[in-house]
Amino acid sequence: MIRTLARSLSLLPAGRDFTCRDTDIMLVSFPRSGNTWLRFLIGNILAEESPTTWENVGSRVPDIYETSKYTLSRMSDPRILKSHECFDRRYRKVIYLVRDPRAVAVSYYHYWLRNNRIAPDYTLQAYVRDFTERNSFTPRYGTWGEHVASWRHVREHDDTFYLLRYEDLLGATETAFGAVLDFLEIEASPHRIGHAIRCATPQRMSDMTHLDRHIVDKNHMMVRKAASRGWKEELADTDEQMIINAWAPLIGELSYIRQ
Repeated sequence: MIRTLARSLSLLPAGRDFTCRDTDIMLVSFPRSGNTWLRFLIGNILAEESPTTWENVGSRVPDIYETSKYTLSRMSDPRILKSHECFDRRYRKVIYLVRDPRAVAVSYYHYWLRNNRIAPDYTLQAYVRDFTERNSFTPRYGTWGEHVASWRHVREHDDTFYLLRYEDLLGATETAFGAVLDFLEIEASPHRIGHAIRCATPQRMSDMTHLDRHIVDKNHMMVRKAASRGWKEELADTDEQMIINAWAPLIGELSYIRQ
């Protein structure tokens, strides 16, 4: 019975307490910052014979919150894993993906709406207030500012830490992704990089969610709009200012506003 229980526990999602290896490469971000897109891009490089899909992305670049301890334990080194955790000293090599908090707030608001975690009449303004003050929907990750600062202020001068802005990945994908591959020490020709990008456009990823009802339900239509300043269409000036006031120095340091 003890053996059966132990095996059952090993099949549960690993989560934040997974057994970390020195050779692991962690893709870390605050939620809704583009981590899934980066997983698709890297997955296309790791297995170029077939495009990354919603069904196989978990085997190529596993999500620690969805992959079992047993599955992770059987993976060969180096593992490339997705995480949303705040600073964790166990993570030796990290790619930290950061996104403009104004875009994150709008994306997260729609994510909660789609998943019925907030009422249809819950306003974006009310959500922005929560987002900046306490992030009560996912308190384990802290606020956007706490999360970003926890990594950036501790690791920014570490050569095993790579900070990547989502906006740079979106605006100059080939160049930014090529730099990611250099950090990962993965050699890839321009043709191979271009093919990986073409197989993981936001539109293609969105189209793939319609191919399998189970996958669509599981991922809750995770791909929305990939636009660096799409938030301007929805955020009122007062909501934008609320976000800027919360983290002005950090937002400025990341070149999201002029200082």
